[in-house]
Amino acid sequence: MKNSISKIVLSVLALVMVISVSYAFVAHSSTKSAPKLATTWYFTGSSSDVRDANFWTTTNPNDPDCGQGSDLPCDLSVDASTSAELQDYLTAHTVKEINDAASDHKPE
Repeated sequence: MKNSISKIVLSVLALVMVISVSYAFVAHSSTKSAPKLATTWYFTGSSSDVRDANFWTTTNPNDPDCGQGSDLPCDLSVDASTSAELQDYLTAHTVKEINDAASDHKPE
């Protein structure tokens, strides 16, 4: 009798462990978010506006290109799909860092 109770307890314990491990993998894989894609933002302001998201747009106003220059950023690709996310990025970086990260530049 004691032997069969031990087998039942071990079987139940093994089943609980298998379910727990399985759930851990399923729960972990379902909470992963899709990776963000970079959004290209185009700068429309002056030198004092670089760190203000209100002066950036996802529509290229410089069609076909930004022209020649090195004073201001023209376009910037970052993991920010909304103006609020872009503002977070701009606030966290200096004007020089933003200018260095820009793909293209335009004159002031």
